Amino acid sequence: MSMFATDWRGKLQCDLVNGYQGRGLDAEVCDALARCRRIHLAIMREPWATYIADGSKRVESRWGKVRCAPHDDIDAGDVIAWKRTGGPVYGASCVTSGITSYLRSDDEVAAKVCRLADQIRIANDPTPYLGKRLLTLIRLGPFAPLARPIEVKQPGRAGWLIVHDAGTDGSTGATT
Repeated sequence: MSMFATDWRGKLQCDLVNGYQGRGLDAEVCDALARCRRIHLAIMREPWATYIADGSKRVESRWGKVRCAPHDDIDAGDVIAWKRTGGPVYGASCVTSGITSYLRSDDEVAAKVCRLADQIRIANDPTPYLGKRLLTLIRLGPFAPLARPIEVKQPGRAGWLIVHDAGTDGSTGATT
């Protein structure tokens, strides 16, 4: 392997910066990419990928049974690159806040689903979330589309990956 070779994370980070440079509309994302501590890649299924893109979903939720990214790993100022399942990265958003809640029971899960269903664009049915004990809510700034989507061959089937973390050696991991 060449000393100049880069993995998919480094390539995506460069492609994102290049994809936004010189586009005034997306200056906020470009600036955030240049100075942010952490860049995330969120893999989105439909219809949520479209809701993010059209701006009707401004709060992303990630539910889990075990602690992994993005639980306790997302902060204001981070950037999320949005990738459609089986498709390209289609845009990015700046994070305005991220908070992880630890849920003690399925009753608490059901109450959260009931309270947040409209905001996070899910059905008011707790069944798919029962047994989950972590909920991370991520408030998003405006969605900034990419003029040209970026193809990414990320390893595995993770739904969330940390692309860049200035606070680590770059070996941060994935969710399963």
